Amino acid sequence: MKVSNLLYITAFFTGAAGLIYEIIWDRYLLLILGSTTLSATEILASFIGGLALGSFAFVKFSRKIKRPLIIYCGLEIIIAVYALVYSMSLKYFTQGALLTFPKGIIDIFQVLSYLSLLLPTFAMGASFPLLVAAQKNIAGKSLKTPGFFYGSDTLGATIGSLLTGFVLIPSFGMEFSLWIGISLTMLSAVIILLIELNKKVTLQLIIKKTNNKLWDTTTFKIFPLILIISGISSLGLELVWTRILVLIFGSSTYAFTITVSVFVLGTALGSLLIIRILPTLR
Repeated sequence: MKVSNLLYITAFFTGAAGLIYEIIWDRYLLLILGSTTLSATEILASFIGGLALGSFAFVKFSRKIKRPLIIYCGLEIIIAVYALVYSMSLKYFTQGALLTFPKGIIDIFQVLSYLSLLLPTFAMGASFPLLVAAQKNIAGKSLKTPGFFYGSDTLGATIGSLLTGFVLIPSFGMEFSLWIGISLTMLSAVIILLIELNKKVTLQLIIKKTNNKLWDTTTFKIFPLILIISGISSLGLELVWTRILVLIFGSSTYAFTITVSVFVLGTALGSLLIIRILPTLR
């Protein structure tokens, strides 16, 4: 199998594992906090925040990384270990331990829980650009590369969220579902490690200047503002729709699963579609 295809499979597994963790942690926090809105808000804010910080940090320090695939393996191992430890900690609090503390302590728990989630989500955010850089180095620079990776990752996330919310948790419980996610994360690390050992690919994210007049300086300046507005509105709608679906289905797990899976599926289809039409816009 081609190395590029293995990287796409890895992105798929990474996306699936990430959403498995997200659904499980949302369920645990719901049992602790007793509020769908609070648990969903905390999960979504920490995931989006961590992913953004991780991606930004990688781009900022990429020139100092000499063996990115090894870094990727390390990040995946950190995610797997942290997912196990964090989930077991949440399980302890779901058994009523938090009820013995005053309300002020519960508020502190919410803050600490949010901050704790930033570490694994930071690692998730940093791992995705590493795969994109690897593919560019192996197959050459292409406008389609990020789109294919994003599509593979979000498609995996869609399947992972649907299976977790509707099959794994109802049929086998949260612990079994957690181990499925950990297994996918470790499998991703093993695949990348084998690629590194066999191919010995030295990767570097190279940013080149372009003379493409389609994108001028003014256009690039408004991109961040557009993305910020889009992100705020998307997350706001996600929370509102989760709340509405709770009233319909009577189950916050199903409501959160449906909302998240629809969002990531739309993202996957959109990214896979845009790579088909993007070359015609140049």
